[in-house]
Amino acid sequence: MDYKLFMSLPKHLIKITDQVAVGGGEPLLFLNALKKFSAECKKHELICNVTSNGRILDPYRDWE
Repeated sequence: MDYKLFMSLPKHLIKITDQVAVGGGEPLLFLNALKKFSAECKKHELICNVTSNGRILDPYRDWE
């Protein structure tokens, strides 16, 4: 999906739902984009759910 389109989704989705789910593939491989997307969701008071298999998680990494 086009990055610009993806980042614009929250302002449209809030009109029809209060939550969005990101999954498929491995969303954590695109951590910077995911952080920006979730911030955009928060800005529009939209709950952002992420589904991951967690295989790339590093227990010592700072995720904030």
